[in-house]
Amino acid sequence: MWWPVRARDLCQALNATREAEHDERRRLLRELFGAGGDTAWMQPPFFCDYGSNIELGDRVFFNFNCIVLDVCPVRIGSFSLFGPAVQIYTPMHPFNAERRRREEFGKPVEIGSDVWVGGGAIILPGVSRGACAGGCNMPPP
Repeated sequence: MWWPVRARDLCQALNATREAEHDERRRLLRELFGAGGDTAWMQPPFFCDYGSNIELGDRVFFNFNCIVLDVCPVRIGSFSLFGPAVQIYTPMHPFNAERRRREEFGKPVEIGSDVWVGGGAIILPGVSRGACAGGCNMPPP
C-alpha cells in the first residue's frame, strides 16, 4: 500500500474513535508512528502524511487538530506538548515555477524534550527547537 494512503487511513480510523476507546487509539498510534506510539497522548483529530517519519519520545501530547506533514523526519523529545491546531511542515517547493513542476524536497524538524508549542503555531521545514533548561514556565510580563 502506498504510504500516504496508509497514514491517511490510520488517521481516519484514529479520528473516528470515541474517548473511551483507549486500547484502539493506542493500537492505531503504535501502527501510525515510526516510534513513540506506546506512550503518545492524542486528542483527535490528527492528520499526517506518512506517520512512519514521526519519531516521538515518551509521553508526547498533541491537542485537537494538529497536522504533521512528515515528508522528512520529524523527531520530538519526551514530555513535549502541542496545543490545538499546531502544524509541523517538512515539505518545501522550489520558488521557480518550472522547477516546482518537477521537484519537491524537504527539511527535517527536530523538537527537544520538555518543549511546549502553543496553540496555532506553525513550525516550518528545517526548524530545530531544543529543550528548555529547567523548564520554560515563566510568568507573563
